Amino acid sequence: MGFHSALCGKCQSANRTNDKRAVVTVYNRELNVSQPPELLEFNKSYQLECTGPRVYPKNNLILTWLRGSEVVQNNSTGEAGFPDADDRLRNVLNFIANTSDDGQMYTCSAEVDLGSNKTKLITNSSVTLKTYSFPEPPRILSRDPVEVNQEVTLTCEVPNVYPAEKMRVRWLQNGEELKSVTNTPDPTTVQATTAWTPRETGWTELICTAEFEDYPSVPSKNNSIFIEVYVLPEPKILIPNSYTGIRVNITCSVFNVSGELQLRLKKGSEILVNRLASTGLTIFHTVNPQAELNGQQYTCETELTLQQHFKHIVKRQNATLNVQGSTDEKWIYGFIIAILAILAIVVIIYIKHRVHKIGQYKVLNARANKNQEIPCGKEHQNNIPLETVKLEYSNLQTGSTNSNGIKNC
Repeated sequence: MGFHSALCGKCQSANRTNDKRAVVTVYNRELNVSQPPELLEFNKSYQLECTGPRVYPKNNLILTWLRGSEVVQNNSTGEAGFPDADDRLRNVLNFIANTSDDGQMYTCSAEVDLGSNKTKLITNSSVTLKTYSFPEPPRILSRDPVEVNQEVTLTCEVPNVYPAEKMRVRWLQNGEELKSVTNTPDPTTVQATTAWTPRETGWTELICTAEFEDYPSVPSKNNSIFIEVYVLPEPKILIPNSYTGIRVNITCSVFNVSGELQLRLKKGSEILVNRLASTGLTIFHTVNPQAELNGQQYTCETELTLQQHFKHIVKRQNATLNVQGSTDEKWIYGFIIAILAILAIVVIIYIKHRVHKIGQYKVLNARANKNQEIPCGKEHQNNIPLETVKLEYSNLQTGSTNSNGIKNC
């Protein structure tokens, strides 16, 4: 029958009439505890099963489950069984895994009841649980359309994660990992953000994947989005210089658009022109400027309708009409300026002419000093100032003296 031992409580000599004996035969000390999964997922039900050693009578065996040092479940039977029957006692503990079970030790102990509230431990066996939480796939927080060559920040979030420090979240495009930053806004949430700049128009797929680095037995979870990338340049509005009474065209245009385009020219909230196109468009509106329109604001507004989104992309550009005055006023101002310029020129010519006449008059009526001699000869010519007055006489001779007593050269 193998190894066995007998345990007794209050063992006394057989010659006493009140002799009480509790003899328990322990055939072996084998205690089998079923091993739980390597990782237990939060909020799921699990079992820990403990099979006790072979003991007779069986109703003296007690199997106890302890969580740490706390007793959570006892099991025993009222049947003594048979000495030669290998009918073992079992204790099955059902529980739901939670955060506090991570790293928690559960122990199954086997004891025999020796009577008089005395028990003796035969053997025990323990298991340590490892738990995790990964209930749902990543959530991508932004799915809005993106303009080509414009940087946007995309965020992927994994909620209710435990342990969060072991969770790895990544962004992928065409199988290549994008540079991202991981953070934990709270103890059970992991986020990964990436700065993404699309280079091509159309639909682009991005994938967010989440996995436990140290738990390869836990499958990874993914989520993907298709982001529509569009092109919509800023519209341009042109209002030329305006004068009262002269009609002008206000031009509104936009080009190189991807998708269905609607272009509007507005005066305040009033729509003046509205057209549809697919890639680009120019519209205009003719205005007869009046004084009351001076300072009026006009808006060139473009609206792009995307393929699978109810959201419309709208861009606007404003310009102001400046009315500078009437045509008659313009010509009158120009005429007055021209007349003033001509008068100024006439006055200048007249003043120059008068100055010249006065100079000639003074020269011709100048009286010479009889005693003053004008140097002759080449040696004195260079000493005559440029201002020297040339006196004209019809009868001058070289070296002679005229009637005024001035020596001629």
